[in-house]
Amino acid sequence: MRQKPRRGGAYVEFALSLLVLIPLLLGVAGLGISMLRQMQTVQVARDAGHMFARNTDFTLQGNQQILSTIAGPLGLTAGSGALGTAGAGNAVVILSMIQYVDASLCAQDGLAANTASCPNYQQWVFTKQIVVGNRTLDVSNLGTPPSTILVNGQISTDNQCKNPNALVNSTNPWPGKSSPDIALLSGLSVYVSEAAALGFQMPPFSSGTQTYAQLYF
Repeated sequence: MRQKPRRGGAYVEFALSLLVLIPLLLGVAGLGISMLRQMQTVQVARDAGHMFARNTDFTLQGNQQILSTIAGPLGLTAGSGALGTAGAGNAVVILSMIQYVDASLCAQDGLAANTASCPNYQQWVFTKQIVVGNRTLDVSNLGTPPSTILVNGQISTDNQCKNPNALVNSTNPWPGKSSPDIALLSGLSVYVSEAAALGFQMPPFSSGTQTYAQLYF
């Protein structure tokens, strides 16, 4: 018996399979691009942290422009100064230097090593914070010192020892270590690099969740 043509049926089957394949392919593409955006965020945080720990002055526009070039497709807008820009760009990098207030730091400010004389004694405080890019996107998980105590991104020794606004938000880079152990790090600073960027948006496959990375140096 002669077999009947099935070309029309094959077209229908292919069209039905596309209803499953196309969303699947779009979903995989959206997930892949989102993962790439997260990796780019981690990379810019790592590069910025390495430069910051080597005393690169990111208050200068030229150095911010270099960081903007490194960030590439993340859309980090370069500016100048320590406060970043308001609403410009799709990414932000927050660079913080923190230090443990020990007896030697109190002594530098002419204070005794106790909380009565040196209120921030045995606490972690900011010594510097610089924001590059769109500061409205995110803030540091460590906290944000007010502009009243930031001078070109730096905080004076007196404010480090006395001002509660210089305190880091309940963060200990060495959890589980007691104060005497940390005191062995006298005079050392910890560099913290944080980066955040707008995520890739392709509803309903990628909602554009903001990417974030935090690294210690």
